[in-house]
Amino acid sequence: MVRSARLIALATFGALTGCNAQAPPTSEPAKAAKTPVPPRHPQSSAPAREAKKPVTPVASAPSAASPPGAPLTPVRDKPEAVEPSRPPLVVEPPRFTVPPSLAQRQKVDDRYPFPQNTEKAKALREERRVAANKASVGVFDTLPGAKAPWAAAARRAMEANAARLARTQSKASGVEYQEFHEALKAAVEAGCDDPLVEYWHVRFVLDSNPDRGWDPPASPARQIEWYRKVLARLPNTPYPPSVRVHMAWNTFVYFDHAEKKASGTLRKGELEAAEAAFWKVFRELAREKDRLSQQETVDRAVAAVSFSHDRGLGWEAGWRAADKVLAEAKAPEWVRLSVEGAMLIEWAWEARGRGFANTVTPEGARLLVERLEKARGSLARAWELQPNAPDAARWMIPVAMGLSLDRDEMEKWFRRAMEADPDNEDACRAKMEWLQPRWYGSREDVLEFQGQCYRTQNWYAHIPLLLDETVDERDLQTLAGPKNAAYFRDRRVWDRIRAGYEGYLTAYPDDRWVRTRYAILCVAAGQRAAATQFEALKGRPWTFAFPDRQTYEDFLRRAGVAGK
Repeated sequence: MVRSARLIALATFGALTGCNAQAPPTSEPAKAAKTPVPPRHPQSSAPAREAKKPVTPVASAPSAASPPGAPLTPVRDKPEAVEPSRPPLVVEPPRFTVPPSLAQRQKVDDRYPFPQNTEKAKALREERRVAANKASVGVFDTLPGAKAPWAAAARRAMEANAARLARTQSKASGVEYQEFHEALKAAVEAGCDDPLVEYWHVRFVLDSNPDRGWDPPASPARQIEWYRKVLARLPNTPYPPSVRVHMAWNTFVYFDHAEKKASGTLRKGELEAAEAAFWKVFRELAREKDRLSQQETVDRAVAAVSFSHDRGLGWEAGWRAADKVLAEAKAPEWVRLSVEGAMLIEWAWEARGRGFANTVTPEGARLLVERLEKARGSLARAWELQPNAPDAARWMIPVAMGLSLDRDEMEKWFRRAMEADPDNEDACRAKMEWLQPRWYGSREDVLEFQGQCYRTQNWYAHIPLLLDETVDERDLQTLAGPKNAAYFRDRRVWDRIRAGYEGYLTAYPDDRWVRTRYAILCVAAGQRAAATQFEALKGRPWTFAFPDRQTYEDFLRRAGVAGK
């Protein structure tokens, strides 16, 4: 429930590490539950950017460390002005550093193991793909629509969706998403009226279309019309709870979001009906016995608790409401403990406050420790009951950081998280935060871990793309600005970034999302490869990366390809 961005925030272009992968930015709130990661800028005495949970052990002394920014996110409402007179890209040679020797790398790997069971990773991906295919194509083939002229196109869209859901992250970007997006549009153009395909069309084409360019989003009233139809068809939709819960959840969130933006958009009782529809389907999901449905139950419950908090109910009250449904549905104990632990992490950070170490009150410090200790107990027990579910182990990393536990304790939970799911990039991000000098590590620790991430060669999970959490990524202008120049021009840093992105793009050359990010990073680092990467996109960047066309064209100019 704790992540680098709030659950109910505008969906982001994604962190430059390649994983924060939630949906691309759109005019709507995000749909996926956030997961605990450490808060940022714990000790800096400089004014903070807006962040929900910048926390630190109270004993920590303030430092001059600059707070890092949020994941790369376009600022659509008030984009920073782009200086039109900025000169073209100028490359400064980076400092030369001697790469670590094989013996040094082996020493790091031996002391701090980085579990990467490739066979298990492949098996888990296939398990997720098969489950998603069964929940869509498997049901569709029993329906009258299976004999319709558009049936083949609908199946292709469903199979493409199953391929994207094989990922644990980056589900709304990348080559699988691109293929799903094209197949989905083709199915609708062929006349498909299946309720699931129609919902996907609303969610991923009408509302969140990476090829829409910089056209303004639809009005709240128009969005409501789309989701009103989704809600109307929901009771007679034959797909399983793991599918219908997303239809219900997104409708509920959109209704609430639209009403807040333009009061009176909804008809009387519609928001309550959407909320009731979600809890009804969620209760069905919580009764499911398979592990993947149970993990989905955790995700939906965490999302619901966070949303309840954002609507004014509070963390504890929101959790109790969700836990009551879980108890009535006889959900497994590990599911309930996981949700409780995630809630307690959020609640602990809230008690501490959003300021820096010198702003923490004695009461805030007491509640921080008290609630994190409770979270520690809940999550440890959840892991004991279900060690193959990665959430509890991953969430223990920020707990260990907030409680000032030692590195061995953090490494224990990191290993467990990666053993449960070798694609667990969120666990890598949490560990990267722990290793920052402003917490318990050093610059060398960060570089060593980046090297380990690269050596996994796990392109599928984007792990080799992991960036240091010190870089300011609030938006494109900040990322490519002078503040980060020294960081990107450090030879050790850029060599890892270049190796990671070029290795990934060798494996997935058609990934417009990652290639767009790499082009932006090349501009930020003053690398001539920026022109090559922008030209390889052939005028089709991942447009969610830029708040407007002017910003995109400014980046082209800085890369030396303006007017081409």
